[in-house]
Amino acid sequence: SRNPRESWNAEKISRELRSSAVFSANQMENFRQEGMLSVDEKGNYSFAASGEISNVLDKITRLYMTRRISVTHAIYAPREAEGVRLFSKAFKIRKD
Repeated sequence: SRNPRESWNAEKISRELRSSAVFSANQMENFRQEGMLSVDEKGNYSFAASGEISNVLDKITRLYMTRRISVTHAIYAPREAEGVRLFSKAFKIRKD
């Protein structure tokens, strides 16, 4: 939630996203380090972005609401493309 008064812990996020608590905790910490979230002494995270980061998140939110599949592909495609590239590289015949 973008409401700074609402907080989420890793367990709550993992249930919502249907992912592991460890993965959720790592991602939330990454977002905190990037200035998107703050964390309290109990390990609860809340929205904390401002300025340009907040503007970008607003745009992503609007895009996600209207073009969910495109946004999802944009998030995951680079990793998939990199994996495919590395896999295909393993089969390249080298001229030594």
